[in-house]
Amino acid sequence: MPGAKEKVAMSLVKLERFLSIFAHNRRGMIGLLIIFAFAVMALGAPLLTPYDPVGDKFITGSYSAPLWLKYVPAALGGMPGAAEN
Repeated sequence: MPGAKEKVAMSLVKLERFLSIFAHNRRGMIGLLIIFAFAVMALGAPLLTPYDPVGDKFITGSYSAPLWLKYVPAALGGMPGAAEN
C-alpha cells in the first residue's frame, strides 16, 4: 500500500496528464476562459458599478423582500401582497 507521499505524487502526475490533454482541447480552453472572465467580473463588480447594493436606497429599500416571496403562500412565510420593483 503506497504511503502519503506516493499518493500525492501519483495525484500530481494524474493532474499533469489531465491538464496536458485539456490544454489541447479548444472547447475546454474557451470554457475555462469564460469562467475566468466571469470570475474577474464578479471580483471587480464594486469597481464596475457606481451603486452600493447595501447602502444605496435609490436601488432598493433597506428591508425589501426578494421577489420570489410574492409567490410563496403566506402560511409558509411568503408575502403574497408584496410589490414588484
